[in-house]
Amino acid sequence: MRLTTVNVALMVILMFGAMAIVSAQGPSLSKYDGYGANRIESETGRYWIFFIDKGGADQLLKTSLQRSKLPLSDRSIRRRALRAHRQDVTIHDLPVATRYVRMIEDTGIEVRTVSRLLNAVSVSADMNQLEWLDRQDIVREIKPVLLFKRKLMPPEPEPDTLSFAPTGAWLLDYGASAPQLDQIRVIPLHEEGYTGAGVMIGVFDTGFRTDHEAFNGMDIHATYDFINNDPDVSDNDSGQESHGTSVLGTVGGAAPGYLYGPAYGATFILAKTEDVTQEVQQEEDNFIAALEWADSIGCDIVTSSLGYSDWYTYADMDGNTAPITVACDLAAAAGITVNTSAGNARKTLGYITAPADGDSVIAVGAVTSSGFYADFSSPGPTSDGQIKPDICARGTGVTTVTLLGGYTHNFGGTSAAAPLSAGAIALLLEMHPDWGPMDVRSVLWATGQHLE
Repeated sequence: MRLTTVNVALMVILMFGAMAIVSAQGPSLSKYDGYGANRIESETGRYWIFFIDKGGADQLLKTSLQRSKLPLSDRSIRRRALRAHRQDVTIHDLPVATRYVRMIEDTGIEVRTVSRLLNAVSVSADMNQLEWLDRQDIVREIKPVLLFKRKLMPPEPEPDTLSFAPTGAWLLDYGASAPQLDQIRVIPLHEEGYTGAGVMIGVFDTGFRTDHEAFNGMDIHATYDFINNDPDVSDNDSGQESHGTSVLGTVGGAAPGYLYGPAYGATFILAKTEDVTQEVQQEEDNFIAALEWADSIGCDIVTSSLGYSDWYTYADMDGNTAPITVACDLAAAAGITVNTSAGNARKTLGYITAPADGDSVIAVGAVTSSGFYADFSSPGPTSDGQIKPDICARGTGVTTVTLLGGYTHNFGGTSAAAPLSAGAIALLLEMHPDWGPMDVRSVLWATGQHLE
């Protein structure tokens, strides 16, 4: 979720009868559950295949060897005990049954991503292969893999508050980043010595230029490119790194006289999940794979400026329909504070995008330098009545780093608001290490300024 918005597009609705989609020659698929009023054929040919169980792996829950058989770090286990208030593992921590995956692969169907949280695999398949999958007893449900489509916000005029920071007023020389931090009350916490130290933040985006001077002192624990399946998140594709670099600078950059992110002392893991070279679309399975990677390492916070809405109607924004939303809620149940942009679709789509509809996800809207709700920021509520977004931060004229090595005062959208929020949350977790995701959200609700 670079944030930014997801517009409803890219789908071909195939309606052959009121209740089913059919291939040209075959019967309707009983387990194929497209989104909205109509079942739809994935334009990309990619689908989620959900299994009925973990193939007997649930017996591990009854043994003392359960943890040794799971890909969870000691830090991940400690986070569960501290913030999810449980030391055990659950069925969602167990791996997908290997024999189920092999059964699918043996037919020639390409398995792209295996998700333990969803107990599912994403595959590339045609309608004949889907009909075969539909007949298998191990398959519970079939859904299309969703697409992300970003909409960058135009540059905003530099706000008058750029002259806000008096020289020598604080211990740190914030430069033009002072107003965006002061608006969310971060500077007083910095003055007390809080920097996000000891807190691990996962940033999911397009890629990152990690050699920028503002990242020289940054503690980067791990990186992974889920598009190319390698650890290099600094691929020099055309514009690929730009958005992620600006997001990372907003949450944790440090350059005296120019910029400080709220959590400049935190530890980071960086996931490249969105490919901007392919018509600015990318599938949600990269995000879910990154989420499980971050969980296994032991991340405390995951922040993303991405959103998914293709295949969806407003009725699907209910916190329980989109696979990416379900995965984020399950991650929150394991003690991860999931922070995401609400979207920039107020004037187009008209509502928030997944996974911001999750009831355990902190959805972040955007305000101006004057504190007014930005006219592009996607509104709530969700279709099941949840108030969204949960909180707001600066989303116009935000100071951060640029791909070319300098600094800008024109970063905008809920893409900018989400990393500011994530950085502030890191300071709260440094102060209160035992706070779980719902504790964080409750405190943010209670202490934020209520705007009309």
